[in-house]
Amino acid sequence: MGVIEEEQKKLGEYISEISSRVGTLEVPVLSVTNTSGFTNQTDYFSKKIHSKKINNYKIVRHNQFAYNPSRVNVGSIDRLHNYQIGALSPMYVVFSVDEQRLHPEYLGYFVRTHSFYEQVKNNTSGSVRDSLAFKSLCDFKLYIPSVEKQRRIIDELKKIDAVIALSDEIIEEAETLKAGLMQKLFNVNKFVKLGDYAQISTGTTPSTSDESFYTGLNNFVKTSEINGEAIDRAATLISDSAITQYRLKKYKPGTVLLAMYGQGKTRGNSSILNVEASITQNAAAIEPSGKLLSEYLWHYLKSQYERLRGDGVHGHIAHLNLGFVKELKIPFMDIEKQEEASSLLNKVDEDIHANKLVREAHKSLKLGLTQDLLTGKVAI
Repeated sequence: MGVIEEEQKKLGEYISEISSRVGTLEVPVLSVTNTSGFTNQTDYFSKKIHSKKINNYKIVRHNQFAYNPSRVNVGSIDRLHNYQIGALSPMYVVFSVDEQRLHPEYLGYFVRTHSFYEQVKNNTSGSVRDSLAFKSLCDFKLYIPSVEKQRRIIDELKKIDAVIALSDEIIEEAETLKAGLMQKLFNVNKFVKLGDYAQISTGTTPSTSDESFYTGLNNFVKTSEINGEAIDRAATLISDSAITQYRLKKYKPGTVLLAMYGQGKTRGNSSILNVEASITQNAAAIEPSGKLLSEYLWHYLKSQYERLRGDGVHGHIAHLNLGFVKELKIPFMDIEKQEEASSLLNKVDEDIHANKLVREAHKSLKLGLTQDLLTGKVAI
């Protein structure tokens, strides 16, 4: 069943732009991010980034919406539900909903659908910084059934949200348990230099201008793939000629990788190879000796992520280097105790992974169901 055309409405019939200013009110200054929606600027950025004078900032109230015109294409739009009132930079577009005909939560689900983002794309392409004007938003079309049907759709989607929230809680508890367990397991008296117990090296990147280098079957790991998870297959494959011409080493399964460069959260992350692979020059490959267990080392490096990000070389581009990695001190114990520690941590990781799979399955279910329900393809 396709979208019910007679129930397709222009969004502009149900929303109104709001331009009220803060003036002398004392309200929290908010931002709209594409990951967390409405957030308090101080909490999200760990510092004050807004102007000292906010009297010209826009007011946003509970159940009203706001979006960043230049970032709505990546998800910076949300309904205010966790605050009664807040202030937003004048660059944001704020609008209210006619709640007698369109439930705010229903619209909140709609702005996460493929249909919404397709219309964003169609209404911003070619404009300055792909900016979405409120007038263009008003031309968006969506399936708007009766308010009673809207509520039934909201109730169905909330059931899935509840399962996802429960998975989040279970994962958070398991990760807290793991952090405490690692602190206890790695609290030893003997620390050694990593370079004394492992071979540490790096790779290089074949020229991207030669397409023949990227048509093979050899795994080539980039730093973006070093994310705290085991690597079963690289996203990039390279040819035998790339391996030969650039003298790339094929690292064996069990090699621990550490991202030395990288934007965002990449630098300081570690992974373990489950397949043979070559690597970029922006990562370190650590091949432990017989006295150091790969999984034990990997668990320890993961526990030191924040410290590794803070250490190393600072400057124009903060990074780690091979010298730093070789000098890195690691807790040392006999191989049997390393195996015991790894076994315990592996069990916790398996539980976390299983719950992440449950969470992702429900997120996929929600994504598909939201698209179907909010386009009228599935009746309820």
